Amino acid sequence: SAIKYTQIAMDLSPEDCWTYLLMGQIYSHGKNEIIKGLPYFQKAYDRDGESVAEINLNIANEYTKIGDYQKASKYYRQALFLSSECPLIKYYSFSLSASGKYDEALHALDSACSIAPCEQICDMTRFYLHLYNNEFEKAEESYYKAVNGGYKPNDGDEILIAGLYKETGKNKEASAIAKKSIELNKNLIEKEVSKEMLAFMKLKIACAFAVLDDHKSSIMYFSEYERLGYLQNSYLIKLFPWPGRLRTDPDFRAIIQRIEERQTSLRAQVREMELRGEITL
Repeated sequence: SAIKYTQIAMDLSPEDCWTYLLMGQIYSHGKNEIIKGLPYFQKAYDRDGESVAEINLNIANEYTKIGDYQKASKYYRQALFLSSECPLIKYYSFSLSASGKYDEALHALDSACSIAPCEQICDMTRFYLHLYNNEFEKAEESYYKAVNGGYKPNDGDEILIAGLYKETGKNKEASAIAKKSIELNKNLIEKEVSKEMLAFMKLKIACAFAVLDDHKSSIMYFSEYERLGYLQNSYLIKLFPWPGRLRTDPDFRAIIQRIEERQTSLRAQVREMELRGEITL
């Protein structure tokens, strides 16, 4: 029904960027069909991409899903140029780091944070970047600075903090956070949520069981996450400090490989669309 009526809206207002953006979101988020969604994001961008930050943000999110962090950083940067929303600083910096440009990510973060009044988000972004680069003492310092400045961690933040605490020998604190996260997300799973959110919850539970050294349960939930096929939060796989013994587990490595193969396949399909002139992003 959403597709039917959005198509009617596009027919009635063919130059309205928002209807094309909505159609892309329906395919990408609702149906998990990234390839079908991209042409609509292209049409939205053609109409008003140079002035609407949300269009650039959605395009960046699509490239993040398929692991094209270089292309993602381009559109996060454009979104940040068009809007001063604090989360965009985090997205842009992380995309640079994920594409192997760690020093550039820190420089971009410092530059943006010297202008925008986003101190807590900036501190948390430094936490993410340091964690991703295995600089655990710096990560912990940035986290406490954010919290002392009034930042309220969400469940996604806290599972990363649990991973950090495990790496730095704070096993009691790590265990408490992990158990709380498992209970919270298991309760949420019982409610009616989208498949995309369900995948994210299962991924967080997998991370929490890894912190508790329950590798069997971690792999089980990680496998369930992979089977759902949603890539929206696959960045957490790269960011989370998985325990060494789990990281070398054959089943765990096989899941990672399948996810990466899917991203590679999607990137190849996008490249074919580019060659055919269907998208020029």
